[in-house]
Amino acid sequence: MMTSITSTISIITSANFEDTSTHIVTPSPPRPGDGLCSAATWARIGVVVAGLAGYGGNLDQLKHPSAVFVDENQTIYVSDNVNNRIIKWHIGDRYGEIVAGGNGLGANQNQLSGPRGFVVDENETLFVADAENHRVQRWFRDASTGDTITSGIYAHGLVQDDDGSFYISDRTRGEVVKLLPNETVGQTILSLLNHPYLMFLDRYQSLYVTDRDNHRVVKLENGAAPFSVVAGGANAGVGLHQLNGPEGVFVDKFETVYIADSYNHRILRWPKGKTSGDVIVGGNGAGVQFDQMHLPTDVTFDVEGNLYVSDHNNHRVLRFAINKTLC
Repeated sequence: MMTSITSTISIITSANFEDTSTHIVTPSPPRPGDGLCSAATWARIGVVVAGLAGYGGNLDQLKHPSAVFVDENQTIYVSDNVNNRIIKWHIGDRYGEIVAGGNGLGANQNQLSGPRGFVVDENETLFVADAENHRVQRWFRDASTGDTITSGIYAHGLVQDDDGSFYISDRTRGEVVKLLPNETVGQTILSLLNHPYLMFLDRYQSLYVTDRDNHRVVKLENGAAPFSVVAGGANAGVGLHQLNGPEGVFVDKFETVYIADSYNHRILRWPKGKTSGDVIVGGNGAGVQFDQMHLPTDVTFDVEGNLYVSDHNNHRVLRFAINKTLC
């Protein structure tokens, strides 16, 4: 994430050499979800934007996609879990492009094993939670191999803050670890979770974690304990105050939480401070129709506010167009 940058430039005039200061404010780059408003709705019928040919290993196919991210150019990045690769699609393309892994299952530096969460920085460098290899890998743009930045962790979720530190969820230990820049061993900042999965770091640097088998989303403000429960927390269920195995999370500028409520096959919107959410897409049972999902594992938005879902067991990414009529 990036914030506004203010530059001070000294101007020397030829007449009197008087120094004046001019402040130029560079706008923040667009963020996913910038186009959201609290009254937005979405089409209930999705469109396949990645994995058009369904299950398989070709470049128009996916096998159990996990995390999804859409950059400011509407380029879609997907962790293609069982194909052991990260693949990206330019807007409107049928075929994707492998940007990390894709060399079979393995632990060599040109391979991945069950990738989950990932980060794409402003240079298009990829950082990948290489879950089954218990490491985090860095892949520079156009590189044919990666390098390990930390290991010995069953990495699932991965996010990066404004200072360059990484937060990594360790599914087995039920922890979140903070890895400082240029360090190789992280420090535990959150524990006593039950299979934490994907995470989100908002513009205020608050960390949100899907605590999957506790059926809740928790929030850690400024990387400091204690955490608070912001969604779910009751027993697993289908009520609008309940979650069932959530795996993906997104938070907008209003601190509204959007949840891939995986085993309820739906995406929930949960406003800040509320005790229940509302279904914005899905919720029609597990299925293959375009108003259905089968184990959605992540949710994100593009800069316009269109919604994207990693539809894990349908081997596709769905896009749901935003409707701003009520905004």
